[in-house]
Amino acid sequence: MVLVVNGSVDAYVDFTDLDEDAIEISDDGTTVTVTLPEPELAEPRIDLDASRALTEDRGLVDRVGDLFESDTDARQEALAVAQDQISDAAAGSDLAGRARANTTSTLEAMLSASGFDKVVVEFG
Repeated sequence: MVLVVNGSVDAYVDFTDLDEDAIEISDDGTTVTVTLPEPELAEPRIDLDASRALTEDRGLVDRVGDLFESDTDARQEALAVAQDQISDAAAGSDLAGRARANTTSTLEAMLSASGFDKVVVEFG
């Protein structure tokens, strides 16, 4: 049996624990520096409706959820393996880099509109 599992992983920057030291404004008020934590990857989400199982014995293409209807342990094990593989693929991609770039662009636009001439976003 071959499983074709469709899933996704989000990358995000968590602002919840930022304190006042994360934002520095220059003495002349023209530059703001924001220090953020590194982006994190969320848990993979598997789309069961878009995932398929190719089975040799049945000669059919089935939805993953239907294939394991009677064996929930096998289904959970297969989905756990798929989730690990999706997670590994996301970690090996540039998803965190794109999260850094998107967060930087958003903050630059927002803080420039607030009157700062220069916006510096640092991670780490």
